Amino acid sequence: MNSISILVVEDDLAVALEMEMIISKLGYKYMGNARSSVQAIKAMDKEKPDLIIMDIAIEGDIDGITLAESITSFNIPIIFITGIEDPNLFERAKKIPYSGYLVKPFHSLTLRSAIEKAIPISENSFNNLDDKKGLLLKSGNRFYKILLNEILFINVEGNYSSPQISNQ
Repeated sequence: MNSISILVVEDDLAVALEMEMIISKLGYKYMGNARSSVQAIKAMDKEKPDLIIMDIAIEGDIDGITLAESITSFNIPIIFITGIEDPNLFERAKKIPYSGYLVKPFHSLTLRSAIEKAIPISENSFNNLDDKKGLLLKSGNRFYKILLNEILFINVEGNYSSPQISNQ
């Protein structure tokens, strides 16, 4: 099983470090932090994330909302974060698909809630697995990706099931 991968796009290193700790503690794969749109695109070219946590005010010529607009074809859920309580920014963000909108400072439970809500609604949570079909399964409070061609069988007991996969 592969852990869900999350890319953070945040120019404030203290906030990025806090998110890295939260993401790691939750058991997800922290792909790193990009401070600008250029760094974010380079990171996505290397390995496509399952989720992006995107600050709206980032380094460079374009902001996080414009960057999110330019990558909508990737079908990656985005959680916007911002330290600016501006209704105009919120209205701009609403015009593109996104999974969450958090105003800083946020609590770790708030971020966890946004992450867990964003993952299941992703139309294509397997972008970094070459469009192979798969399932998102939850074990405890952590989501995992399992490719359909890796499943040998699924053991079902009442309301619970546990897949047996080929690489275990």
